[in-house]
Amino acid sequence: MQAQEITESLKDFIVTQLLEDDVEVELASDTPLFELKILDSLAVVTIVNFVSSTFNVNVPLEHLTAENLRSLDTMSTLIARLNAEAIAA
Repeated sequence: MQAQEITESLKDFIVTQLLEDDVEVELASDTPLFELKILDSLAVVTIVNFVSSTFNVNVPLEHLTAENLRSLDTMSTLIARLNAEAIAA
């Protein structure tokens, strides 16, 4: 799966599953998700479960950092890297 496809899947998931219906936020690939309070700790757990089931990628605890989860771009990069590492193993 390409990074752009991962980004779009994450964006769709966040918009449909995590945002309140009355919240209007235009998510760009570099939107700062924590700074704008789009993500919190419960949302991170939900996203990790989504990533695991959708992309068949397990995200180790040491990779659950603010930097890796800062935006759709950084999450997509992390998922693509973990996927490549899993394939190479």
